[in-house]
Amino acid sequence: MAQVQLTTDTKNVQASPLLTLATTSVPSRTITGTLPVTTTGSGIFVTGSSLNYLKMKAYSSSAVVLTITVTGWSYLSSSNSYVPQTLCVVTTAQNTNSQAVLGSTLYEVSSYVKTIGDCKIYNSPDATSNGAFIMIDLLGCQFIEFHCSPASSSGQTVYLLTSGL
Repeated sequence: MAQVQLTTDTKNVQASPLLTLATTSVPSRTITGTLPVTTTGSGIFVTGSSLNYLKMKAYSSSAVVLTITVTGWSYLSSSNSYVPQTLCVVTTAQNTNSQAVLGSTLYEVSSYVKTIGDCKIYNSPDATSNGAFIMIDLLGCQFIEFHCSPASSSGQTVYLLTSGL
């Protein structure tokens, strides 16, 4: 008798530091003929075609509120250009208790609020709990850019933990 077995591939979590300096505003992205690159406050993550969703959680060296903009980039071969699509924009509230993570003292995001776009939000039970994350539909994008903007220019370091599903 034939059997069918369903499996879910295990994806490792990746940590990427982003240094947010004076970038207190949400970026405005336009179509470009050059490959998007990592800039101050932004990180480009290359995603494979097998990924449908990206799970993301954030840690910060400060409890300052963040705005995280997630932009998907797709290649348009007919004009040799890259087209941006805003996938979502979220604001955060950090846990008020710091913890030792990734070799630093960091504050984990305890809740996300979606302001633009679409993502699934999984918040912590309260402001002092950990574990909040978001799930982002990649919508066929080749590159995913995360841009972090602090509410005040604090020079904080933000670590994004990501894994594909």
